Amino acid sequence: MHGGCASEPQQRDDVLVRSGSDDRVGCVLGSGRAPPQQVEGAFAAGVHQPVGVVGPDVLGADERLIAAVCDRIAATGVRGDHGIALTAVGSSSAVANARTADVARRIELATGRRTEICFATTEPSVRQAISALDTDRVVVAPWLLAPGLLLDRVAAAAPGAVFAATIGNHPLLTDLVLDRYRSCLTRDMLVA
Repeated sequence: MHGGCASEPQQRDDVLVRSGSDDRVGCVLGSGRAPPQQVEGAFAAGVHQPVGVVGPDVLGADERLIAAVCDRIAATGVRGDHGIALTAVGSSSAVANARTADVARRIELATGRRTEICFATTEPSVRQAISALDTDRVVVAPWLLAPGLLLDRVAAAAPGAVFAATIGNHPLLTDLVLDRYRSCLTRDMLVA
């Protein structure tokens, strides 16, 4: 998308995967916030109450998500002279922000393009990241599962930048979520 991103209404089913049973898997990308409370709140707000909530670890910086973001960057038609501003939510936790900075380094290695980190809720901002890239050609790559208000905030601060799509419905995210769900089921069977 060029020059910004349009926020789409986010449905609970965009971030919660319904299995063949009444169990649900919460999909939380990072641990800078309180994932269990967010997931429980989303389930409580749902029309159908699940019988069980399967709580995998956060999705984190899995190689499949790195590859998904690289695919989204490539889909913008990026050329060799583009820099990448990897944008994420941001956290008051320096440890969480350092994990996201590591994602930026991994994307830089995978794409061969200079990459700077930026956050929607803390510094460095997208403007600071674009300035540090020192190029007029920047792709803003969201380290986010879905579009929304935070990405809209970043887009408003970077008019004219090219935006890659969020991870969204990328097949590699689906593979990861299914693997995590199977892992939770296996763990439950071992405990029982």
